[in-house]
Amino acid sequence: MRPPDAMNQAQQRPVAGEGLAEPPPGWVQLTADNKDDGLAVKWAGQGRPPPPLGAPVTVLMNGLGPGVVVGYFVEHGYLGLHVRCHQLPEWMLAQRKRHGLDADTPARVFATEIRW
Repeated sequence: MRPPDAMNQAQQRPVAGEGLAEPPPGWVQLTADNKDDGLAVKWAGQGRPPPPLGAPVTVLMNGLGPGVVVGYFVEHGYLGLHVRCHQLPEWMLAQRKRHGLDADTPARVFATEIRW
């Protein structure tokens, strides 16, 4: 059984996929030792903290390219970024239209999918 502090911390984590204006307090750098502990929100940024709101990043996933950090989310215990890309590829614009999303809907990416 987890200690009471850990149980309280886990209960206070944001709901999966919820938009956040800043990284949740208590996030930790992902390591081999803590990847499955289920206690804190993990950031897989290879020793770097999450970029702040407004920071320029390049989204490597699907070649989405340059954008700016506009928010954060937590999914499956991992901290991710909402990034508004400057110019989405045509295939993604068409895909978003099919799903009722517009071009301004931020991309949801994790640390390993960006460069900053």
